[in-house]
Amino acid sequence: MIEAKNSGFKKGIIPIEFDSKKHMIYLYTFAGDKVNALISSIFSIYYDIYSVNDSPYFSSFKFRESMDLNDVYKIMNDIVNILQQPDIYTLIDERTRKLIKNKFINYLPHEDQVKLKIDILYNKEDLIHLVNNNSIELIGSSEFKKWG
Repeated sequence: MIEAKNSGFKKGIIPIEFDSKKHMIYLYTFAGDKVNALISSIFSIYYDIYSVNDSPYFSSFKFRESMDLNDVYKIMNDIVNILQQPDIYTLIDERTRKLIKNKFINYLPHEDQVKLKIDILYNKEDLIHLVNNNSIELIGSSEFKKWG
C-alpha cells in the first residue's frame, strides 16, 4: 500500500505514465478489462496506436505519431462527449476490428452486430463513472505494469 501511495496512486486519481521517448502510455484505472479496452479503442480513433495491452488494472499502448501529455488529458477529459457522438461505436468497430467468436452475430444486420459487439466487449457506463469521479495525474514509473 505504501508503494502505491509513493508512486502517486490515491483515491480520486487516474494515474498515468507517459513516456514520449518510447511513445508509451499507461493509464491505471483499476476499472476492469471492458473499461480499459474501451479507453484504448477510443484512443485508436484519434491516434495511430499499437502494442495495446488492456488488463483489469490498466490500459497501455504505444503511439506512432506525435502525441503529448495534453492530448491524453484532452481525450480522457472529453470521453463523455466522445461517447455521445452518434456514430462512435461504428467508428470503434471499424477501427479496432475486434472479433467475437460467435457465428450467430454475422447473421444480424450490421447495426445490430456493432451494438452487440460493443455490449460484449466494452463497458460504457463504468467508463463514464470513472472519468466523472476521478482526475488524471501524471506519475513516475510504476511496478503495477508488471501485473498485466
